[in-house]
Amino acid sequence: MAFKPAAPTTPSPLTDRPSLEEVLGLDLLTQVDRLVRDAVKSTMRSNAYFSENQLTRATLKACQKELPQETLEHVRFREAVETAVRKFPLVQLGHSPMLTTNRMLMMEQRILDLGAEDTQDHVLADAIVQKAIAGKKGISEEQTNAVLAACCTSRNITVIEGTAGAGKSFTMEAVREAYEESGYEVMGTALGWNAAKVLEESAGLKKSVAIAGFVNNLRKAREAGTEFFQGPMLIIVDEAGMVCS
Repeated sequence: MAFKPAAPTTPSPLTDRPSLEEVLGLDLLTQVDRLVRDAVKSTMRSNAYFSENQLTRATLKACQKELPQETLEHVRFREAVETAVRKFPLVQLGHSPMLTTNRMLMMEQRILDLGAEDTQDHVLADAIVQKAIAGKKGISEEQTNAVLAACCTSRNITVIEGTAGAGKSFTMEAVREAYEESGYEVMGTALGWNAAKVLEESAGLKKSVAIAGFVNNLRKAREAGTEFFQGPMLIIVDEAGMVCS
């Protein structure tokens, strides 16, 4: 949309500076509001939170694709973008300068609640777990503790951390065997398809997909009115700390 100055008006007696609407026009400001909203959506695809400056830069980048150079170079255009960013309904995270949306905040709180929820639904029989551990020749005490944490936990989510070469895949083999013998389907997922394939091969999984594919399959099942999870399932997420909400 080309920049069209609004009709001249008499400045307010309280200030000699016209408003943004008077200078840029309501249509352009409405378009900027939309571009801010689009920038929030695109930013949230890879970031659960962001700064005001990050959102401003993302909006300006989007503006460059849609608006003429004349509009972008207007002396008060950046002010219009910064004003639209500041008035967008966002939540400040404590005393930090980082922002997020109400929807993301509620989603992450739900994830925390699910992870902390006490349940005995997924606690495996001790004999099955010990059999899986015994089948791993050379398994270390630390790896054994990781298997026990994954198989005998009262939580819905277990986080296992380890440096490269610590034997996480070896450990996951034992976890997989214990869950499969207990009647669970076990699948893996990772950020990329290559990483998912490596996880599948190293942990002996029957199926492992990229997170994008996994989410897409969940969405398709929901839209079709079918149940994606046909029975008890264990999902192993590789490099979970790099995965956005």
